[in-house]
Amino acid sequence: MTSNRNSRIEIDFQQWSRFFNEFRSESDRGATILASVWIEHLLERKLKALFTAGNSKTRQKLYSLNGPFSSFSSKILAVYSLGWIDSDIYDDINLVRRIRNVFAHKLHGIDLESPKIRKLIDEFKIPSRHYYDWNELQAVATVDGKGVILFTEKLPDDAGETLDIQRLKYQWIVSLLVTEVAASLDLAIRYQES
Repeated sequence: MTSNRNSRIEIDFQQWSRFFNEFRSESDRGATILASVWIEHLLERKLKALFTAGNSKTRQKLYSLNGPFSSFSSKILAVYSLGWIDSDIYDDINLVRRIRNVFAHKLHGIDLESPKIRKLIDEFKIPSRHYYDWNELQAVATVDGKGVILFTEKLPDDAGETLDIQRLKYQWIVSLLVTEVAASLDLAIRYQES
């Protein structure tokens, strides 16, 4: 992958933390929209760091309506074509975009457990980089109902009710993906002690 140290972008630690806190507390619809907006923001920041020549009015046209970087998909394609992200990240960002589009265009009856969304979530590649048995991940409540047990092989002895963990999986996936995107884009997180 190509690295361009001259176009390093920085994100304030507070802003980085606020994204993850808000992402966890959002509804399914809100979380999918927020995830895509945040990733698009990172891609745009990186592109803006690269395209610095010309006057600011001319540069703004790159991102305005009908500009070459006006849509999320065009930013994804540009960043991939520049070699800043690999094919797995490219595919997974597009899955985030596709999931967002399903939520954005369906008025009612959609959540992360919906069959269409479940199928898209199962297509993510990034989790398998970190967890070889990702696709076998399951969850049950503890017998007393006060805890959750994540497992991938045989059902634990102290297993209670089986749980649907689509929301947890999506949050986990997006967290991994945002971190991978940040690393690929040479993002620096600026931390200042108060």
